[in-house]
Amino acid sequence: MKSANDTLLNVAGAIRGELDRDITTRTPHYPPADSVRGRVLGRLLRGSILTSGDIWRELSASRLAATIYQLRHEFGWDIHSHRIRVRTRDNGRDALISEYWLDSQQRQAIGEEGKKFVRSTTLAEKHQNANAAPFFEIPSQMRRETAIGVSIVSEFRGLVEFAEEVESAQDLFPKHWCRNGALVVMKRAAAIVEPLNRLTVESLGG
Repeated sequence: MKSANDTLLNVAGAIRGELDRDITTRTPHYPPADSVRGRVLGRLLRGSILTSGDIWRELSASRLAATIYQLRHEFGWDIHSHRIRVRTRDNGRDALISEYWLDSQQRQAIGEEGKKFVRSTTLAEKHQNANAAPFFEIPSQMRRETAIGVSIVSEFRGLVEFAEEVESAQDLFPKHWCRNGALVVMKRAAAIVEPLNRLTVESLGG
């Protein structure tokens, strides 16, 4: 089963690679510095290599896939990625995760505007950390309104869109690969919204 899921995830990644070919045709620009997208981009511009676990622990945001997708397609950043296998704390289970980074050429070309943006994201992180409340201490009906709740909803919707793209890429890959790859992505999307209450899941169409 692990091998089959690995194959499907790699197929999904290959499909996304085909769909991402046009991301370098736009001039990069910047999201709001205090948004999750802004703080993620700020870290990438500072030279960080990010995983979803890093962002969960340090920014109280969910997995990176939707944020990276937006930074690539809406803001024009050519963010690199690859998949690595790591050992989890769950009885030493293996898991595939993605790492994301920006190459040095992009980081060095940001100019004064980019440097100002990076400084702004650093200040935004300090402000968020000073005012953050532990997510699971907040009543469940209020979680969706928090920064992490908004990020979870955004990630969920981004993965739903990704699953639709995977399933529709049948001119690039065999039909059953696309359908099964989309199913794996949707299972990931369902797992992401687990921290939110059932009412929230239903309101998202889950």
